[in-house]
Amino acid sequence: MECCGPEQPCDDWRHACIHPETIAYACGALSRPGILPKHDHDPAELAIARGIAEEAARLAGTLEHHSEGSSPLTPLFVTANRRGAVPNELTPQAIRRFFGDTIFPQAEIVVRPVQRWFDEIATQSRQAILQYPAELREQMREHLEQSSHKWQQNWRPLVDYLQSHRQLHSPAYVQVGQDRMSETNFACVFPRLWVGITDRGSLAGLFAHEVNS
Repeated sequence: MECCGPEQPCDDWRHACIHPETIAYACGALSRPGILPKHDHDPAELAIARGIAEEAARLAGTLEHHSEGSSPLTPLFVTANRRGAVPNELTPQAIRRFFGDTIFPQAEIVVRPVQRWFDEIATQSRQAILQYPAELREQMREHLEQSSHKWQQNWRPLVDYLQSHRQLHSPAYVQVGQDRMSETNFACVFPRLWVGITDRGSLAGLFAHEVNS
């Protein structure tokens, strides 16, 4: 997560959505300096969370998330601790806990069911047609519909996997941060997640970033 922005004004986050001194552990836990997260993981749960993330990455293959730049989809998991609370659903508050409070406090977090996200993107081609002058709409319709069909074919295996995995619930697409976040944080790189919660409360799926300068 690269930082950007002017030297001044600037705060401790140095124009980043994720704290620039975030520490990542092999179990997937994230923390800020001086805060030691609890590590009481069942090895079997660690294997499950890692396995789900790796299989999701295999299904994604060469898929990329496109914005002002492009980002590959990479495995992401945060292993739950034994006897830890299992969230019933993914909420912005749950995402902040999974990220060990390393997300900028004023960053907006939006969580949408992964099927809803898929359907919204899949229908954008029809909306895009209206952006063209009337005389060009029919000419562009076939091209846009073909592009939409190809996009759906490429992403469908990943969406189906997250929704049908017997050890996952609440599969979602998550947007973390968007544009300028405060008077001192001009971040332009933001996390994007395709994830679910395991039966024991781990977060597992894929991660990419979006660039909005």
